[in-house]
Amino acid sequence: MIRQCKKCENLYDLSEFKKQAGCKHGVGYVCKLCANSREAARMRTPEGREGNRRKAKTEAFRRAQAKFRKSDKRKAILARYNAKNAEKLKARSAVNHAIRDGKLPDPTTLRCECGKSAMEYHHHKGYDESNRLEVIPVCVECHGLDRRNTG
Repeated sequence: MIRQCKKCENLYDLSEFKKQAGCKHGVGYVCKLCANSREAARMRTPEGREGNRRKAKTEAFRRAQAKFRKSDKRKAILARYNAKNAEKLKARSAVNHAIRDGKLPDPTTLRCECGKSAMEYHHHKGYDESNRLEVIPVCVECHGLDRRNTG
């Protein structure tokens, strides 16, 4: 069945709408793309971030989190992530062992290229076994920018 998004006015299959029990056909009136962009914009505001913090402090939310942590669904998600990112995990582990063994300094004692205090190491040459310790210290902001720019 096809439905028109009330925001962008494009026609989509019902599977392209988020589930919403109270609405006709059991899906919302705004497509997933528009709903996600609206939520992302809301989370960039102080009010949106504060609402998210309040939600995280509720007992019901904590119970739901604890239940999810023990679920088979979470185990499946972690297994897929670990399989997809095996080289990344090995590289991260190699850096952590090098820091522990004194082969690399703790990144918090170093400076990022932007001048801020570094918090992490970045594998700028990739995760290949030969490059696992080829890292540069970066602050959280620069590391996030690099991830967005390089994928």
